[in-house]
Amino acid sequence: QLLPMLYNETKVKQELVHQVDLGPFKHKVDDGLELRKAAFECMDTLLDTCADSLQLPLFISHLADGLKDEHDIKMLCHSVLYKLASGGANAVVVVGTLDELVEPLRVTVNAKLKDNAVKQQIERHDELVRSAMRAIRALEKMPDAETNLKFDEFVRSALRAGKLAEKYAAVCAEEGAKATDADL
Repeated sequence: QLLPMLYNETKVKQELVHQVDLGPFKHKVDDGLELRKAAFECMDTLLDTCADSLQLPLFISHLADGLKDEHDIKMLCHSVLYKLASGGANAVVVVGTLDELVEPLRVTVNAKLKDNAVKQQIERHDELVRSAMRAIRALEKMPDAETNLKFDEFVRSALRAGKLAEKYAAVCAEEGAKATDADL
């Protein structure tokens, strides 16, 4: 009975978003951001504690919506996605839902900053792209992930080749180094 209420809190509520004038600038304020963040943190906890009682396709559907949200929520969703992909028992369900995850992940890794972005914005953007790439790498390593043509094409064309190949190779190497350290 509580899950529908939780999932409802993961959605952006337009009535909680308003614009504030700061001199010549307009700034968007989302008063529902903290509540959505808490809802996604609850989803993360539910995945850790009682994944077997979740309806994973519905869970992943709301997770996919979070991948289209603000920076902090995307980061949380990448972490949850990484856990989902790494927990072998859920692999079949996750592979079955890859189609709805590809586009928000593509948008995140291909996002461009404005030319006048400050150092903090550049660092946050790079952190977000690396986070998305770690989640994608975990998804890519799942059994049968390559059978999803949309996902496989995305990884091959956007991450293994093209301008993001170097960053993705670094993420893969970083993961390989962590695995080697864990074996020692």
